[in-house]
Amino acid sequence: MTRVSILARPDSTRDAVEWDAWRGRWVVSCRAPAIDGMANDALLSVVAARLGVRRDQVRLVLGARTRRKTLEVDGLTADDVERRLNAVSGSERMPRRRAGA
Repeated sequence: MTRVSILARPDSTRDAVEWDAWRGRWVVSCRAPAIDGMANDALLSVVAARLGVRRDQVRLVLGARTRRKTLEVDGLTADDVERRLNAVSGSERMPRRRAGA
């Protein structure tokens, strides 16, 4: 299980995942409005599709009512998630600093 911090952009013109270096997190855009949890459901579907996993492998664990959210992804390591999101986003996330480096 891997946790991923994202910033949600509901009501967007397209579904997309991009790295925002200034905020230090992934930005997930979706076309669904932020009404009755529709945007949260759509965000989870967008992330699952971009990661190439089933929708039930991605869960919202924090931030149900805010733009800043934390997701859990089953079946992938943190490096797998980072590599797959970099591949589909077209934006390159800076490598994480390793302890002692």
